[in-house]
Amino acid sequence: MFETATSSITISIIIPAYNVERYIEDCLKSIIKQKFTNYEVIIINDGSTDDSKNIIERIISDESKFKLYSQNNNGVSAARNKGVLHATGKYVWFLDSDDKISDNALHTLAALCTKNNLDTLVYGMEVFNEEHGCKLHVPTYKRPADLDNKILTGRDFFKISMDQQAFGASACLYWLKRTLALKHSFYEGILHEDNLYTTQILFDNDCNRLQLITDAIYLRRIRLGSITNSKHNKQHYLGFLTVYKELAVYFKSSTNTKDDISALVAFRRSIFISFVIRLVSVHNLRIPISMRIELFNCLKISYGAMFNIKCISCVLFPFTSVKLRRLKQKLLP
Repeated sequence: MFETATSSITISIIIPAYNVERYIEDCLKSIIKQKFTNYEVIIINDGSTDDSKNIIERIISDESKFKLYSQNNNGVSAARNKGVLHATGKYVWFLDSDDKISDNALHTLAALCTKNNLDTLVYGMEVFNEEHGCKLHVPTYKRPADLDNKILTGRDFFKISMDQQAFGASACLYWLKRTLALKHSFYEGILHEDNLYTTQILFDNDCNRLQLITDAIYLRRIRLGSITNSKHNKQHYLGFLTVYKELAVYFKSSTNTKDDISALVAFRRSIFISFVIRLVSVHNLRIPISMRIELFNCLKISYGAMFNIKCISCVLFPFTSVKLRRLKQKLLP
């Protein structure tokens, strides 16, 4: 039996939940129906004001593997950090409360972790949209196809992914050893926190054995009101700004090779451009002088006196830069 072979493996699935009364049942039932049963589920009710908490309590009333904790609304980062502290499994998995996992997902991932003694397992994602008739942004989640089933370090995975423009930062796509997850924490109070957390995980010296599979293990729901589809506001660009600065501070204090630094600079550049795009959207192209000075200070963090022309153009001509970027996305396949 499979369970006997993997009895030493315990998976802690961490689910932050905030006002997801329409979706949380689908999420939890996708776990309950799994054949693999050596897991625990830690749900953090993040101050929901709808019926989410009551629905969760009803569904898990007969499920001893599920634990529910409640806190004031502190955001997804705080909920995840709290979940990791309560976790007891060898591995942790972050699952968003409006998403699902595929049939037999736990069996597949646990078997690979046991067989290959992995620190991190990366897998594919399938996107589904239930908002019929609504025009929603559907992101793509590319992975380096030539790395399928190969085992490498987290740093090498990051560098190859960046080189192929196929890096995905979503923490939900990384199955982590709990000892590794405990070394880092999600930056609380911002959006786009995964960009910082996942990169720190991959560059950790204990992330030595990472395997990528392209199977669609994670099922992401695209819906109105999610961060992906929410209208750009101040929190979006402040999140990217914080990530940009924290990445610079974190990796300035780390020992990195020339290739590491090159990949990190490319990643910070993409974060910087995302920051400018959100900034332009929120301020209707009229970026205050104080914020332009902030942009130049950000550039100094990455490039010193040698400013990158592409990034400088974002500061001086933000509207043109955003328009050209969108045109390029339309023209390229």
